[in-house]
Amino acid sequence: METIDLGKAKISLINERTVLFEAISDTVIDSQTAIYFYDQIEKHISGNYSLIIHRKHKYQLLRMEVFNVINTRERLVGIAIVTTKDVARKMASIEASLSEKPFSIFGNIEDATAWLNTLHED
Repeated sequence: METIDLGKAKISLINERTVLFEAISDTVIDSQTAIYFYDQIEKHISGNYSLIIHRKHKYQLLRMEVFNVINTRERLVGIAIVTTKDVARKMASIEASLSEKPFSIFGNIEDATAWLNTLHED
């Protein structure tokens, strides 16, 4: 699996249409940072894609700003949040209402990948 360092985050290409995103601890993600991340992702993957956001580190997400960016990404098909932490799970539940893309929460990367794969089936 190829991993790409974006400075404040790392992305890994799980397959030709699924990207694993992990923010670095104590990062603040606002709209400009989100635009940069998605632009970089779209440089490394062709066609439509889905995103797994692995919340294993603590970081600040300006939700309204970031989901305004997410909702405008035409090639982004769906989002899966992976976390084992109760607080992160509760925050992701709030975010689900902000997303115009298919959105779900999982306890592991394998289940998230399997769900996202169903979004790409014809």
